[in-house]
Amino acid sequence: MATTQISTNPITIPPVIIDPTVPVTDELIAALGVRNPDYRFETTADRRLIITPGTGFFPSGGEAELVYQVVGWNHERGLGHVSSSSGYFTQFDNAVKGPDCTYTSWESIDAQIPAERPPKAYEQIAPDVTFELTSPTDDPDTLDSKCRNFIANGIKVALLLISRSRSVAIYRPGVEPSTAENIREVIVGPEMLGFILNAQAVFDASIRRRPNT
Repeated sequence: MATTQISTNPITIPPVIIDPTVPVTDELIAALGVRNPDYRFETTADRRLIITPGTGFFPSGGEAELVYQVVGWNHERGLGHVSSSSGYFTQFDNAVKGPDCTYTSWESIDAQIPAERPPKAYEQIAPDVTFELTSPTDDPDTLDSKCRNFIANGIKVALLLISRSRSVAIYRPGVEPSTAENIREVIVGPEMLGFILNAQAVFDASIRRRPNT
């Protein structure tokens, strides 16, 4: 797959970054999420608040399809833990993130989170694989930076599904991301052995399209 430049959708809305006057704690993020369920709240490494709008009615179907595929694969194998966009975690740089979907093997969880320690609201961990799916309001360049940051914080593979071009960018440590356009299926690799992402189904579920009967 060739390395390509990710173009910006002219109708996209970049996230709002706020430097609040009070510390952005895990408890504050949780409270904001409860009171404002239509928005996603993440943070930068220096704990500035990042606010992004909700995905929307039809685009959220793509997120559901994405999680459905990953959960289905993991259900057959039981190799790890799958989280959705509400599965926030703390990166090693102290930023709080909530990708659309993550997969973390039990080996990675055992190595990073001591079993005897009480659970935290937003565990500090590097999932094995993260997935991000652009919505009509997302800025692809912002998500490109987010995926690069995932890799810089120990995540092995980050996939960015770009709905507008129906393309998938794959990020790995030490190399530039590779992007394939109009791709139907994506093999993640040894991090999710045997998993083949049906990208076409994810993109189709993101728009108003009635399946052929």
